[in-house]
Amino acid sequence: MEMPDIFQIGNYTFNITESNFSIATLSHEFYVEIKANIAQPQKAIDEELLSDYEDGEISWQFACLGIYQNGIPTGEFTLEEDKTTNPYFYLRRGGFHYNLDFYGKIIFRDGLMICEGDLKNSYDDKPIFPVKIYQKFDCKSLDWKDYHFSSVQETEGVADEIIQYLNLKKDDAVFPSKVFQFKNLKTLTIGDYQDYYSQTHAPLSNIPEEIGVLSKLEGLTIINTAIKSLPDSVGKLKKLETLNVMNCQLESLPDSLFLLPKLKYIFADNNKIATIPDHIQLSNLNSLSIANNQLRTLPESVASLPKLKSLKIDGNPFERLAAIFNQVKGLQMNIKDKRRLLDFEYRGADGKGLLKWDDSQFFMQPNSPLLQPVVEIIKKNKLTTHQTDLLALAKKSVGFTIVGAETNDKIGNTRFGGMPDLPKSIKYPTFKYDYDKTTYKYEFIAQINCAEIAKCCIMTVRRY
Repeated sequence: MEMPDIFQIGNYTFNITESNFSIATLSHEFYVEIKANIAQPQKAIDEELLSDYEDGEISWQFACLGIYQNGIPTGEFTLEEDKTTNPYFYLRRGGFHYNLDFYGKIIFRDGLMICEGDLKNSYDDKPIFPVKIYQKFDCKSLDWKDYHFSSVQETEGVADEIIQYLNLKKDDAVFPSKVFQFKNLKTLTIGDYQDYYSQTHAPLSNIPEEIGVLSKLEGLTIINTAIKSLPDSVGKLKKLETLNVMNCQLESLPDSLFLLPKLKYIFADNNKIATIPDHIQLSNLNSLSIANNQLRTLPESVASLPKLKSLKIDGNPFERLAAIFNQVKGLQMNIKDKRRLLDFEYRGADGKGLLKWDDSQFFMQPNSPLLQPVVEIIKKNKLTTHQTDLLALAKKSVGFTIVGAETNDKIGNTRFGGMPDLPKSIKYPTFKYDYDKTTYKYEFIAQINCAEIAKCCIMTVRRY
């Protein structure tokens, strides 16, 4: 008897409005999305099953790898708090109460998706909503050429020309020769990003010369293995755009790599690379990341790459760098090494450097009369032992002494109080108080004619 489609959570039966079973063209995963709703969601909202933002609309999405079996998605995933230990699986839900997580199993077999378990609060015993989702799908509609196979074993029964995206198992000690049959391979990944910081490297120590036959390869990633070198045949990978060899034992990069016409990204951090070849023709290279290696210098040709936007070279025992590296805007290295290796001195338009400049005449010195009231307050409060520190906190000020009668008979003279001499084109300045939105005029304090006071004092700001 054929099992009907069911979407039931707790006492609520949802109406399935949309379902999608496909191979995602960007992530290359087996992707599932089911949308459903209930007509009158308020009770489910009150019981804290549904969010009160989505009006009864929910979605159930997940994606995974490692489920190919003779053209039929097959596998079982156990989840707690929406998570599973399988690194190639994730679950996303929408429209549910934020306190709820899924505990249960998701199973694929014979063109059927089964989801059974509970939605419940991770920090409380209640509420608990049993979940039963059964959904049929058409396996023949799946386009496996976009799928990322998680191992060579998973490719069993698949036509060689179908396989374009492949992972090798991190514990493979020998590179599988069967890979060279996959002439349409676009990306090849060896190792696991989750082991990037591991101190123990995977046993693979050799990449065969035959890798050059994978002429359509666009991305090659090797993470946390024991390899010490790459074969010269990588120079035959004319379509290669990304090379990622990180946290391995790599001692060098082949000269042929630096002649690839489409190469955009090289990530080779955390290896033992000691030299970079002088002859580099990477007209499309956008990023070179080679931090934490054994480089003592870099060829000037690196800094001259026309499209280079990021150069990450931190953590190398550099002894020298050419001055041209000052011009690399995306240079990433610690400031100590920058100062040690590169010359940041400005030499002026004529190349002779800056003129000597004596600006001591502009420094204001502490003024005893202005500070005296503060000193008196310090004494009165018996804080003399802290006088130096307290005076350092005093706000900077400028003092004026009026030595003659003020008059308004001259435009632009020094004046305290009254009204300012403003050009007719400038209105008296105002401001609007945010609290009551009323417009007020600024209070006039003074206008200073600097020519008049220049003879008797020098006003500057003291620097600390």
